[in-house]
Amino acid sequence: MAKKKSNGSGFLAWMPFVLGILVTPLVLWAASVMALSGSDALTILFPWAQVFRASVLQLPSDVAASTSQLMMYLQFPIYGLVIVWQRRRGSVVSLGAAVFLHALGMVLAIILTHMSNPSLRFY
Repeated sequence: MAKKKSNGSGFLAWMPFVLGILVTPLVLWAASVMALSGSDALTILFPWAQVFRASVLQLPSDVAASTSQLMMYLQFPIYGLVIVWQRRRGSVVSLGAAVFLHALGMVLAIILTHMSNPSLRFY
């Protein structure tokens, strides 16, 4: 009989979340370098920050700026939590869920950018 793999709740189970926290300062440093090439480059790295900054949402500027800044710090730990939450389904599925969440943010950021720019409207 095959031995069932344990989905323990120890430190190793929370490793994706811890890595998300640890990688955040490095990604913020990379974002400061990428910002030199424009906001489109930041959409690749921090799509959820760009989503909350979209003028189409009509958030007050101080709320949009603080929410965007908060998402820059929380994005990768949230991805780690998604991986931890989905780990019982397997490593490929859990990593795929985080990649899907990132891709969804990129698509939303691009769509909202196009909607906020009158010269780029689709209709």
